[in-house]
Amino acid sequence: MTVGYTSTPVFEDLSVKFEPGKITGIIGPNGAGKSTLIKSILGLIKKQAGDVKLDGQEVSKVRQKTAYVEQRANLDMSFPINVFDVVLTGTYGRLGLFKSPGAKEKAAASDALEQLKLSEFKKRQIGELSGGQLQRVFVARAVVQEAEVVILDEPFVGIDMKSEADIMRILKLWRDQGKTIIVIHHDLNKVTEYFDDLVIMNHGIVAAGPVADVYTRENIGHAFSADLGNVLFEDKGTLKMFASITEFVSALGQYNFLQSALMASIMVGIMSGLIGSFIILRGMSLMGDAISHSVLPGVAVAYMLGINLMLGATAFGVLAALLIGYVSQHSKLKNDTSIGIVFSAFFALGFILISMAGSSTNLHHILLVTSWPFRTQTC
Repeated sequence: MTVGYTSTPVFEDLSVKFEPGKITGIIGPNGAGKSTLIKSILGLIKKQAGDVKLDGQEVSKVRQKTAYVEQRANLDMSFPINVFDVVLTGTYGRLGLFKSPGAKEKAAASDALEQLKLSEFKKRQIGELSGGQLQRVFVARAVVQEAEVVILDEPFVGIDMKSEADIMRILKLWRDQGKTIIVIHHDLNKVTEYFDDLVIMNHGIVAAGPVADVYTRENIGHAFSADLGNVLFEDKGTLKMFASITEFVSALGQYNFLQSALMASIMVGIMSGLIGSFIILRGMSLMGDAISHSVLPGVAVAYMLGINLMLGATAFGVLAALLIGYVSQHSKLKNDTSIGIVFSAFFALGFILISMAGSSTNLHHILLVTSWPFRTQTC
Protein backbone atom coordinates (compact mmCIF):
# COMPACT_ATOMS: atom_id res chain seq x y z
CA MET A 1 0.00 0.00 0.00
CA THR A 2 1.24 3.48 -0.89
CA VAL A 3 -0.24 6.55 0.81
CA GLY A 4 0.56 10.26 0.67
CA TYR A 5 -1.08 13.64 1.03
CA THR A 6 0.78 15.03 -1.99
CA SER A 7 2.70 13.49 -4.83
CA THR A 8 5.37 12.56 -2.29
CA PRO A 9 4.18 9.46 -0.37
CA VAL A 10 4.37 9.20 3.43
CA PHE A 11 5.16 5.54 2.87
CA GLU A 12 5.08 3.25 -0.16
CA ASP A 13 4.79 -0.48 -0.81
CA LEU A 14 3.86 -0.98 2.82
CA SER A 15 2.57 -4.42 3.77
CA VAL A 16 1.45 -5.43 7.26
CA LYS A 17 -0.98 -7.94 8.76
CA PHE A 18 -2.95 -7.50 11.98
CA GLU A 19 -3.96 -10.77 13.63
CA PRO A 20 -7.35 -11.39 15.29
CA GLY A 21 -7.27 -12.25 18.98
CA LYS A 22 -4.25 -10.02 19.55
CA ILE A 23 -3.50 -6.48 20.71
CA THR A 24 -1.07 -4.93 18.25
CA GLY A 25 0.82 -1.77 19.11
CA ILE A 26 2.10 0.70 16.54
CA ILE A 27 5.08 2.80 17.66
CA GLY A 28 7.43 5.21 15.96
CA PRO A 29 8.71 8.79 16.17
CA ASN A 30 6.52 11.80 15.39
CA GLY A 31 5.82 12.02 11.67
CA ALA A 32 6.62 8.35 11.10
CA GLY A 33 3.26 7.71 9.44
CA LYS A 34 1.39 5.96 12.28
CA SER A 35 -1.79 8.03 12.07
CA THR A 36 -1.60 8.02 8.29
CA LEU A 37 -1.54 4.22 8.35
CA ILE A 38 -4.68 3.82 10.45
CA LYS A 39 -6.54 6.54 8.54
CA SER A 40 -5.77 4.73 5.31
CA ILE A 41 -7.02 1.49 6.87
CA LEU A 42 -10.26 3.26 7.79
CA GLY A 43 -10.61 4.80 4.34
CA LEU A 44 -10.24 8.34 5.68
CA ILE A 45 -7.28 8.93 3.34
CA LYS A 46 -7.27 7.96 -0.30
CA LYS A 47 -4.60 5.38 -1.10
CA GLN A 48 -2.32 5.98 -4.06
CA ALA A 49 -1.88 2.25 -4.51
CA GLY A 50 -2.86 -1.01 -2.81
CA ASP A 51 -5.83 -2.04 -0.71
CA VAL A 52 -6.91 -2.97 2.82
CA LYS A 53 -8.88 -6.16 3.44
CA LEU A 54 -10.80 -7.61 6.37
CA ASP A 55 -11.55 -11.32 6.11
CA GLY A 56 -10.75 -11.12 2.41
CA GLN A 57 -13.11 -8.22 1.76
CA GLU A 58 -12.36 -4.55 1.14
CA VAL A 59 -12.69 -2.64 4.41
CA SER A 60 -14.88 -0.07 2.67
CA LYS A 61 -17.49 -2.81 2.15
CA VAL A 62 -17.49 -3.97 5.79
CA ARG A 63 -17.03 -0.61 7.49
CA GLN A 64 -19.56 -1.47 10.22
CA LYS A 65 -17.15 -4.11 11.51
CA THR A 66 -14.56 -1.45 12.33
CA ALA A 67 -14.53 0.95 15.31
CA TYR A 68 -12.21 3.93 15.67
CA VAL A 69 -11.29 5.78 18.87
CA GLU A 70 -9.54 8.95 17.74
CA GLN A 71 -7.37 11.39 19.68
CA ARG A 72 -9.21 13.65 22.11
CA ALA A 73 -7.42 16.70 20.66
CA ASN A 74 -9.63 16.45 17.56
CA LEU A 75 -12.88 16.90 19.51
CA ASP A 76 -15.11 19.92 20.13
CA MET A 77 -15.50 19.88 23.92
CA SER A 78 -18.22 22.54 23.84
CA PHE A 79 -20.59 20.46 21.71
CA PRO A 80 -23.92 20.15 23.61
CA ILE A 81 -24.09 16.38 24.02
CA ASN A 82 -24.00 14.29 27.18
CA VAL A 83 -22.07 11.12 27.93
CA PHE A 84 -24.96 8.70 27.36
CA ASP A 85 -25.80 10.15 23.95
CA VAL A 86 -22.15 9.96 22.86
CA VAL A 87 -22.05 6.26 23.69
CA LEU A 88 -25.42 5.76 21.98
CA THR A 89 -23.98 7.06 18.69
CA GLY A 90 -22.03 3.81 18.54
CA THR A 91 -25.27 2.05 17.61
CA TYR A 92 -26.14 4.35 14.70
CA GLY A 93 -24.19 2.33 12.14
CA ARG A 94 -26.40 -0.73 12.71
CA LEU A 95 -29.68 1.22 12.76
CA GLY A 96 -29.40 2.92 9.43
CA LEU A 97 -30.34 6.44 8.47
CA PHE A 98 -34.04 6.55 9.37
CA LYS A 99 -34.20 4.54 12.62
CA SER A 100 -33.83 5.83 16.17
CA PRO A 101 -32.17 3.95 19.05
CA GLY A 102 -34.65 1.78 20.92
CA ALA A 103 -34.67 0.03 24.29
CA LYS A 104 -32.11 -2.54 23.11
CA GLU A 105 -29.60 0.11 22.03
CA LYS A 106 -30.11 2.16 25.18
CA ALA A 107 -29.57 -0.92 27.34
CA ALA A 108 -26.34 -1.63 25.44
CA ALA A 109 -25.15 1.94 26.04
CA SER A 110 -25.94 1.67 29.75
CA ASP A 111 -24.09 -1.64 29.96
CA ALA A 112 -21.03 -0.15 28.22
CA LEU A 113 -20.98 2.76 30.67
CA GLU A 114 -21.15 0.25 33.51
CA GLN A 115 -18.19 -1.68 32.10
CA LEU A 116 -16.12 1.51 31.95
CA LYS A 117 -17.35 2.63 35.41
CA LEU A 118 -19.03 5.75 34.01
CA SER A 119 -22.69 5.25 34.95
CA GLU A 120 -22.69 8.18 37.37
CA PHE A 121 -21.56 10.53 34.57
CA LYS A 122 -24.18 9.54 31.96
CA LYS A 123 -25.94 12.94 32.04
CA ARG A 124 -22.74 15.03 32.07
CA GLN A 125 -21.87 17.23 29.10
CA ILE A 126 -18.61 15.92 27.64
CA GLY A 127 -16.75 19.18 28.34
CA GLU A 128 -17.25 18.60 32.08
CA LEU A 129 -15.22 15.38 32.10
CA SER A 130 -11.56 14.83 32.86
CA GLY A 131 -9.27 13.54 30.14
CA GLY A 132 -9.37 9.99 31.47
CA GLN A 133 -13.15 9.98 31.85
CA LEU A 134 -13.63 11.30 28.32
CA GLN A 135 -11.34 8.68 26.86
CA ARG A 136 -13.33 5.96 28.63
CA VAL A 137 -16.52 7.41 27.11
CA PHE A 138 -15.17 6.89 23.59
CA VAL A 139 -14.03 3.38 24.43
CA ALA A 140 -17.57 2.72 25.72
CA ARG A 141 -18.90 3.94 22.37
CA ALA A 142 -16.63 1.42 20.65
CA VAL A 143 -18.01 -1.29 22.96
CA VAL A 144 -21.60 -0.78 21.71
CA GLN A 145 -20.44 -0.84 18.09
CA GLU A 146 -19.66 -4.56 18.51
CA ALA A 147 -16.92 -4.21 15.89
CA GLU A 148 -14.52 -6.96 14.90
CA VAL A 149 -11.64 -4.52 14.47
CA VAL A 150 -11.01 -1.71 16.97
CA ILE A 151 -8.41 0.97 16.22
CA LEU A 152 -7.30 3.43 18.92
CA ASP A 153 -5.12 6.47 18.23
CA GLU A 154 -2.95 7.18 21.32
CA PRO A 155 -5.69 6.34 23.85
CA PHE A 156 -3.44 6.69 26.91
CA VAL A 157 -2.12 10.23 26.32
CA GLY A 158 -2.90 12.60 29.21
CA ILE A 159 -5.10 10.26 31.23
CA ASP A 160 -4.92 9.01 34.82
CA MET A 161 -3.69 5.55 35.79
CA LYS A 162 -7.18 4.34 36.75
CA SER A 163 -8.59 5.20 33.33
CA GLU A 164 -5.61 3.58 31.63
CA ALA A 165 -6.16 0.38 33.63
CA ASP A 166 -9.90 0.37 32.83
CA ILE A 167 -9.24 0.81 29.11
CA MET A 168 -6.61 -1.96 29.09
CA ARG A 169 -9.08 -4.27 30.84
CA ILE A 170 -11.58 -3.72 27.99
CA LEU A 171 -8.89 -4.20 25.33
CA LYS A 172 -7.87 -7.53 26.84
CA LEU A 173 -11.53 -8.57 27.02
CA TRP A 174 -11.90 -7.79 23.30
CA ARG A 175 -8.73 -9.74 22.57
CA ASP A 176 -10.10 -12.77 24.42
CA GLN A 177 -13.27 -12.46 22.31
CA GLY A 178 -11.15 -12.80 19.16
CA LYS A 179 -11.30 -9.16 18.06
CA THR A 180 -8.42 -7.42 16.28
CA ILE A 181 -7.10 -4.54 18.40
CA ILE A 182 -4.74 -1.93 16.91
CA VAL A 183 -3.27 0.76 19.19
CA ILE A 184 -1.02 3.68 18.28
CA HIS A 185 1.19 4.08 21.33
CA HIS A 186 3.96 6.40 22.55
CA ASP A 187 5.17 5.03 25.91
CA LEU A 188 7.90 2.55 25.06
CA ASN A 189 8.15 1.37 28.66
CA LYS A 190 4.68 -0.23 28.44
CA VAL A 191 5.18 -2.08 25.15
CA THR A 192 5.97 -5.51 26.59
CA GLU A 193 3.20 -5.20 29.17
CA TYR A 194 0.40 -4.10 26.84
CA PHE A 195 0.91 -5.71 23.44
CA ASP A 196 1.07 -9.16 21.87
CA ASP A 197 2.34 -7.96 18.49
CA LEU A 198 4.20 -4.79 17.55
CA VAL A 199 4.63 -2.68 14.42
CA ILE A 200 7.60 -0.29 14.48
CA MET A 201 7.38 2.49 11.88
CA ASN A 202 9.48 5.27 10.44
CA HIS A 203 8.05 6.21 7.01
CA GLY A 204 7.50 2.53 6.45
CA ILE A 205 7.71 -0.69 8.43
CA VAL A 206 10.96 -1.08 10.36
CA ALA A 207 9.82 -4.35 11.92
CA ALA A 208 6.56 -6.17 12.65
CA GLY A 209 5.65 -9.32 14.55
CA PRO A 210 5.47 -10.68 18.10
CA VAL A 211 6.75 -8.24 20.71
CA ALA A 212 9.43 -10.66 21.92
CA ASP A 213 10.92 -10.82 18.41
CA VAL A 214 10.44 -7.22 17.29
CA TYR A 215 11.05 -5.07 20.37
CA THR A 216 14.86 -5.04 20.21
CA ARG A 217 17.62 -2.50 20.68
CA GLU A 218 18.45 -2.62 16.98
CA ASN A 219 14.90 -1.96 15.80
CA ILE A 220 14.27 0.83 18.32
CA GLY A 221 17.61 2.38 17.43
CA HIS A 222 16.78 2.23 13.72
CA ALA A 223 13.31 3.77 14.16
CA PHE A 224 14.15 6.34 16.84
CA SER A 225 17.84 6.70 17.68
CA ALA A 226 20.75 4.53 18.75
CA ASP A 227 20.92 6.40 22.07
CA LEU A 228 17.31 5.53 22.90
CA GLY A 229 17.92 1.92 22.00
CA ASN A 230 20.92 1.81 24.32
CA VAL A 231 19.02 3.41 27.20
CA LEU A 232 16.09 0.99 26.88
CA PHE A 233 18.10 -2.19 26.43
CA GLU A 234 21.84 -2.06 27.08
CA ASP A 235 22.87 1.10 28.91
CA LYS A 236 24.54 -0.78 31.77
CA GLY A 237 26.31 2.36 32.96
CA THR A 238 23.02 4.17 33.52
CA LEU A 239 21.52 1.14 35.26
CA LYS A 240 24.61 0.73 37.42
CA MET A 241 24.56 4.41 38.40
CA PHE A 242 20.86 4.17 39.25
CA ALA A 243 21.53 1.06 41.36
CA SER A 244 24.38 2.83 43.18
CA ILE A 245 22.17 5.82 43.99
CA THR A 246 19.44 3.50 45.23
CA GLU A 247 21.91 1.61 47.45
CA PHE A 248 23.28 4.89 48.82
CA VAL A 249 19.83 6.19 49.74
CA SER A 250 18.93 2.85 51.32
CA ALA A 251 22.15 2.88 53.34
CA LEU A 252 21.39 6.35 54.70
CA GLY A 253 18.07 5.06 56.00
CA GLN A 254 19.91 2.71 58.39
CA TYR A 255 21.03 5.62 60.60
CA ASN A 256 18.54 6.54 63.33
CA PHE A 257 19.48 10.21 63.40
CA LEU A 258 18.87 10.53 59.65
CA GLN A 259 15.49 8.85 60.03
CA SER A 260 14.65 11.36 62.77
CA ALA A 261 15.89 14.24 60.62
CA LEU A 262 13.77 13.05 57.71
CA MET A 263 10.70 12.78 59.91
CA ALA A 264 11.35 16.24 61.37
CA SER A 265 11.73 17.69 57.86
CA ILE A 266 8.44 16.15 56.78
CA MET A 267 6.65 17.50 59.85
CA VAL A 268 8.16 20.97 59.41
CA GLY A 269 7.15 20.95 55.75
CA ILE A 270 3.57 19.99 56.58
CA MET A 271 3.27 22.51 59.43
CA SER A 272 4.84 25.27 57.33
CA GLY A 273 2.26 24.72 54.63
CA LEU A 274 -0.63 24.74 57.09
CA ILE A 275 0.57 27.75 59.08
CA GLY A 276 1.59 29.64 55.95
CA SER A 277 -1.82 29.10 54.36
CA PHE A 278 -3.56 30.25 57.56
CA ILE A 279 -1.43 33.39 57.79
CA ILE A 280 -1.98 34.31 54.14
CA LEU A 281 -5.74 33.74 54.37
CA ARG A 282 -5.95 35.88 57.51
CA GLY A 283 -4.02 38.70 55.85
CA MET A 284 -1.14 38.37 58.33
CA SER A 285 1.72 37.62 55.96
CA LEU A 286 3.85 40.43 57.45
CA MET A 287 3.52 39.15 61.02
CA GLY A 288 6.83 37.27 61.18
CA ASP A 289 8.77 40.17 59.69
CA ALA A 290 7.03 42.68 61.97
CA ILE A 291 7.66 40.74 65.19
CA SER A 292 11.33 40.13 64.35
CA HIS A 293 11.93 43.86 63.79
CA SER A 294 9.75 44.96 66.70
CA VAL A 295 12.21 43.44 69.18
CA LEU A 296 14.76 46.14 68.32
CA PRO A 297 13.53 48.68 70.93
CA GLY A 298 13.43 45.84 73.48
CA VAL A 299 17.11 45.15 72.86
CA ALA A 300 17.91 48.85 73.26
CA VAL A 301 15.92 49.18 76.52
CA ALA A 302 17.50 46.03 77.96
CA TYR A 303 20.93 47.34 77.07
CA MET A 304 20.30 50.69 78.74
CA LEU A 305 18.92 49.00 81.86
CA GLY A 306 21.76 46.50 81.97
CA ILE A 307 19.48 43.45 81.89
CA ASN A 308 19.38 40.36 79.70
CA LEU A 309 18.94 41.39 76.06
CA MET A 310 16.79 38.35 75.27
CA LEU A 311 14.37 39.32 78.02
CA GLY A 312 13.92 42.80 76.56
CA ALA A 313 13.53 41.45 73.02
CA THR A 314 10.90 38.90 74.12
CA ALA A 315 8.91 41.48 76.07
CA PHE A 316 8.72 43.92 73.16
CA GLY A 317 7.93 41.11 70.70
CA VAL A 318 4.94 40.03 72.80
CA LEU A 319 3.91 43.68 73.22
CA ALA A 320 4.02 44.21 69.45
CA ALA A 321 1.89 41.11 68.83
CA LEU A 322 -0.72 42.25 71.39
CA LEU A 323 -0.77 45.75 69.94
CA ILE A 324 -1.25 44.41 66.41
CA GLY A 325 -4.20 42.36 67.62
CA TYR A 326 -5.71 45.36 69.42
CA VAL A 327 -5.40 47.66 66.39
CA SER A 328 -6.89 45.01 64.10
CA GLN A 329 -9.90 44.41 66.35
CA HIS A 330 -10.65 48.04 67.25
CA SER A 331 -10.25 49.64 63.84
CA LYS A 332 -11.43 49.09 60.29
CA LEU A 333 -7.89 48.55 59.10
CA LYS A 334 -6.92 45.26 57.45
CA ASN A 335 -4.57 42.94 59.34
CA ASP A 336 -1.60 43.66 57.09
CA THR A 337 -2.14 47.42 57.50
CA SER A 338 -2.23 47.10 61.29
CA ILE A 339 0.92 45.00 61.23
CA GLY A 340 2.67 47.58 59.03
CA ILE A 341 1.77 50.45 61.39
CA VAL A 342 3.02 48.67 64.53
CA PHE A 343 6.10 47.39 62.72
CA SER A 344 7.07 50.88 61.52
CA ALA A 345 6.43 52.46 64.93
CA PHE A 346 8.47 49.91 66.87
CA PHE A 347 11.31 49.95 64.37
CA ALA A 348 11.50 53.75 64.53
CA LEU A 349 11.42 53.59 68.34
CA GLY A 350 14.31 51.15 68.24
CA PHE A 351 16.44 53.59 66.23
CA ILE A 352 15.63 56.41 68.66
CA LEU A 353 16.51 54.34 71.74
CA ILE A 354 19.74 53.07 70.23
CA SER A 355 20.84 56.61 69.42
CA MET A 356 20.07 57.56 73.06
CA ALA A 357 22.07 54.64 74.41
CA GLY A 358 25.39 56.18 73.50
CA SER A 359 26.70 52.93 72.13
CA SER A 360 30.20 52.75 70.79
CA THR A 361 29.29 49.85 68.57
CA ASN A 362 28.12 50.36 65.04
CA LEU A 363 24.34 50.14 64.56
CA HIS A 364 24.98 47.79 61.64
CA HIS A 365 26.52 45.27 64.03
CA ILE A 366 23.56 45.54 66.40
CA LEU A 367 21.03 44.81 63.63
CA LEU A 368 23.01 41.81 62.36
CA VAL A 369 23.70 40.55 65.89
CA THR A 370 27.38 40.18 65.07
CA SER A 371 28.47 41.87 68.32
CA TRP A 372 26.78 43.57 71.25
CA PRO A 373 27.30 47.18 72.31
CA PHE A 374 29.29 48.16 75.35
CA ARG A 375 28.53 51.31 77.29
CA THR A 376 31.33 53.87 77.19
CA GLN A 377 32.79 54.52 80.61
CA THR A 378 34.38 57.70 81.87
CA CYS A 379 37.23 57.43 84.34
